Amino acid sequence: MPSTPISKKTDHATAHLIEPTDTPVEMVAAGNIHIPAIKASAALPGATEVVATLALWETENKNLAAANQKVTKAETDLAQARTDQATTARRWKGRASGCIVAVTAFADGSKDIVTGFGMGVAARVESPLETMPVGLHGVRGKTVATATAQWKTHVGNHGYMVQHASNTADPTTYSPPMHASAGKFVLTGQTPGATVYFRVAACDARLPGHQTDYTAWVAVTVSA
Repeated sequence: MPSTPISKKTDHATAHLIEPTDTPVEMVAAGNIHIPAIKASAALPGATEVVATLALWETENKNLAAANQKVTKAETDLAQARTDQATTARRWKGRASGCIVAVTAFADGSKDIVTGFGMGVAARVESPLETMPVGLHGVRGKTVATATAQWKTHVGNHGYMVQHASNTADPTTYSPPMHASAGKFVLTGQTPGATVYFRVAACDARLPGHQTDYTAWVAVTVSA
């Protein structure tokens, strides 16, 4: 009778850490879990290599924990230092501004006195000439019987002149130019659903006629 072969089980288990170890804090946390677990293992006394490497790992786990504490304290101290720096810088600006105002008042317009204090004389910088507005378009209004036009503005603008018309081919339908201080104009009292045309020019007393050319007409539907 032939003998039955005895099956031999082969074990290929490989140890690894299941916890995340992407950061130093996570590394210490994983060490705090596994180092005590290995120490508590009944198999540890017979595993001389594990005993030796465990001791090295435990030492570095403690060192890394201490280093993490130093980093945390340094980051806290740095955050406080930046807060203190910002407060002091704000005070510095206030004190410097007060001193500059005092020098200006004492100099009473004298360039020599200002420069005698070791300060520069502020030169007046004239803003560039206005150019034709851009981005003129209609805006859907929330109020019935209104037509709203909007365009891009910039800091330091001198205001705008707006015209509207019902027929751009007929100058008799053009409205008188109306002033707008911002980049938006709302025309009320219109027929809901009708079309109104707008155009806009930027004001600047330094230009011929005290304004730029008008933009092209833009059609806007009256809110219904």
